[in-house]
This record gives sequence, structure tokens and C-alpha cells, in this order.
Amino acid sequence: MPAVPPQVLAIDLGTSGMKAALVAADGTVTGWAERPVPLRVLPGGGAEQDPQAWWAALIEVVAELGRAHPEHLRAVTTVCSSTQGEGTIAVDAAGEPLTQCITWLDMRGAAHLRRQFGGFPAYQGMSLRRIVRWLRLTGGCLRPPARTRPRTCCWSATPCRRCTRGPRRSSTRWTGSTSS
Repeated sequence: MPAVPPQVLAIDLGTSGMKAALVAADGTVTGWAERPVPLRVLPGGGAEQDPQAWWAALIEVVAELGRAHPEHLRAVTTVCSSTQGEGTIAVDAAGEPLTQCITWLDMRGAAHLRRQFGGFPAYQGMSLRRIVRWLRLTGGCLRPPARTRPRTCCWSATPCRRCTRGPRRSSTRWTGSTSS
């Protein structure tokens, strides 16, 4: 029997469930398994999941892969994982969850956000003035005001066309320093 090539255990926790696959370095999918994870949709826009259900689903999908492909599971050299968007879980001092996860789908705070970020003129409910400020503070704007602009014109990880066209090229990321 030929040796089993090194495997990647790929894990994806999505809003609808847990998925896992065993994948060889050449991209060959050896096997995959999935389990649903319940999403509780609550009155008023709430959307929560049980963090313990995530762990249970992970144990189940990995165990299924191990039963179906034991040699390949033993050959795992790398674990790769991805998850759903932002979520909030209160935990105790030991890291145990105290609450359900408030998922990225939860809209219970939408009215507060509209009050905090709204204004005129607005784009999709957010004040344009606040959008511009947010972009400048987080690095999403290619042309910050002169007083905060670094020596190179670009403050993103990927230089703009002006940086890559001219003699000055930049591969550094602006970090928020205002010193020149």
C-alpha cells in the first residue's frame, strides 16, 4: 500500500453548520463531512448560536472523517480553519461560555447604530462625514489629508496606481503615525 500523502484538515464553521475536509497538498479532497448547527432567530432581530454546539459538531465531523479515512486523518500535518463573521460570546475566567453567541446576523442594536452613525447627507444610513472619517482612520482611503499622510502617498497594503507608476514606490503600510 502506498504511503498516504500529508493531509490538511480544513474546517469551516458557517452560520448554517460545521464542515470539515481532508485535503492532500495537491488539492485532492480525500473526504468531507458536515453537521448543521442550529441558528436561533429571536424576536426583535436576534440571531444566536450555542458555542457548545459548535464544539460538538466539530467533534462529530472529525470523528466521521477518522472513521472513513483513518490513515489520512493520522497523516494530517496542517489544520486550516475559517469561521462565520463577527460574533460575541461572554465567557468566564476559565474560558467557558456564559451565553449564546450573538452572531453577525443579530440586528437588535441596529437602531442604536443608526442614531450613532446616521446624519445628512448619508449613504446606506451612514453619515458621509463619518464614512470619510472611518476610512481615513482605518486605512481605507488612498489619499488622507496632508497632515496625516506618510512620506509615501499610499497607506494601503497594495500601493495605488500613482505609487506604482512613478519613481517612488511604496510597499509599507501606514500605521496611523502622524510624524513625518
